[in-house]
Amino acid sequence: MIDTAYLQELLTIAKQKGYEGLPAKDIWDNCCSSEDSNSQEVMKFIYHMDAIWDSGLINWKDNLQIERWGFTDHGHGELTLTASNLVLTSTGHALAEKLSTDSKLKRFTQLVKSAGVTAGTIAFGELISAYISGRLS
Repeated sequence: MIDTAYLQELLTIAKQKGYEGLPAKDIWDNCCSSEDSNSQEVMKFIYHMDAIWDSGLINWKDNLQIERWGFTDHGHGELTLTASNLVLTSTGHALAEKLSTDSKLKRFTQLVKSAGVTAGTIAFGELISAYISGRLS
């Protein structure tokens, strides 16, 4: 299940750098104290970054040849993160703005829970679009 407060935190971190963008490693360093790919902290981070990427909330600023958001698990505890910068897409920016108050974050959390977003990223993306457009409020 998506942790909407954690999602808001990740979007806020990415938003702070604006058009300059932020390397995936910097987002990692802000959110993960462990480099053990099996830790709950790392799994939560990867899960949410995958959801953010799959929902079209972030994209690469300067290297569109990189697959996904730049995380690679080589196995045996060896992790790498691409140095290129991630930026919020217009949808990501709009969602970050919408989630900027506690009441809006609480409402979005209720919508995510009621929609059963564990159904997948397509459902999550559609929920985000409907929320940003005002079809869900």
